[in-house]
Amino acid sequence: MPNDYEVGYGRPPKETQFVKGQSGNPNGRPKGSKSLITMFSAIALKQITVTENGRAKTMTTIEAVLHRAMNMAMSGDIRAMRDVLRLFALSEEAESAQDAISIPGERETAVFQSFLKRMERMSRVSGSEADSAERKTGEKNER
Repeated sequence: MPNDYEVGYGRPPKETQFVKGQSGNPNGRPKGSKSLITMFSAIALKQITVTENGRAKTMTTIEAVLHRAMNMAMSGDIRAMRDVLRLFALSEEAESAQDAISIPGERETAVFQSFLKRMERMSRVSGSEADSAERKTGEKNER
């Protein structure tokens, strides 16, 4: 039997290709293993007790880090000042972007309203078609 299959770039030998219906990663990700983002979020949101002005106060670790950075910036640490200002600028950008997304303009509102009107007309048309179809099937059942 002649072998018409040509091995080359993007065409590996048949014997080294994955078998159909069999996973290339049969064991997969082990159950219970956590991603870096999951672990970071858990640590950042963990509640800790901090002594501030001689009083115990409970806050998340991320809040404690922000307090520490702000205190270091206020005491004159130039790097901490730069980091706090950068973080503040990023939070302002994120907040303004969120506001821009959440408040639709006149054009978006008009487009959405025309879409809703079109959907209402379509539901009325399909509803009347369904009613007429029910009447036809009802008439057939009565016969």
